[in-house]
Amino acid sequence: MRRPENTELTVLCLLRDGDRLLLQDRVKNDWKGYTLPGGHVEPGESFVDAVIREMKEETGLTVIEPRLPNNEVKYGFLESLLPEYVSDCGSGSGIDVFTLRRYIIRGETESIKNVLSALFARITYTNRDTPFEHYFQTVIYLVFTLLGQFAECEMHTFSGRIDCKVETNRFIYLFEFKRDRSAEEALAQIEDKSYTLPFAADHRKLIRIGVSFDSEKRMLSDWKAVEE
Repeated sequence: MRRPENTELTVLCLLRDGDRLLLQDRVKNDWKGYTLPGGHVEPGESFVDAVIREMKEETGLTVIEPRLPNNEVKYGFLESLLPEYVSDCGSGSGIDVFTLRRYIIRGETESIKNVLSALFARITYTNRDTPFEHYFQTVIYLVFTLLGQFAECEMHTFSGRIDCKVETNRFIYLFEFKRDRSAEEALAQIEDKSYTLPFAADHRKLIRIGVSFDSEKRMLSDWKAVEE
């Protein structure tokens, strides 16, 4: 039986200028000494908004686009800390971005496919003349964008543009999407354009995924995942 716990979320901001760091010399008895500027996350406030607000309040500085400092911190936050606070945020249907994130962390490509297929199957529409691209782009890019730090859509490379790259501590996924064409053709483009080359020295497992969408049936029709 799990006991409920009261948790206070806080943020700290590491601001660096060359070899210099911005520190606060706190004088309050509850926390004296030098520390990074920061404070508590307000109810309903995102971590990013909290950092921006606290930096303004504590230092008078305006911070633009604060980020996690490195991959070790980023993946530790996304895979270890964050799930403890959002594990109950799913819809219960197994078709939500939190469930998708868990499958991505585990490398369960078949489950990833099932979630995306179900998302498309649940889209209702009343006008068959509406361009399929509207559904395709809205759903797929919005879903991957909601993964936040995990995903980068339309990533430019030296030889072209990867539709979507998703990274975790253990895996790198490269997605190529096609409409009314086969998943094999999508995978062939990843190969022909050498999209995997920038990750050749990376220790993580690389997974190439070709995805095809049927514009007549308006559904995910073909999927193939290949592990390097």
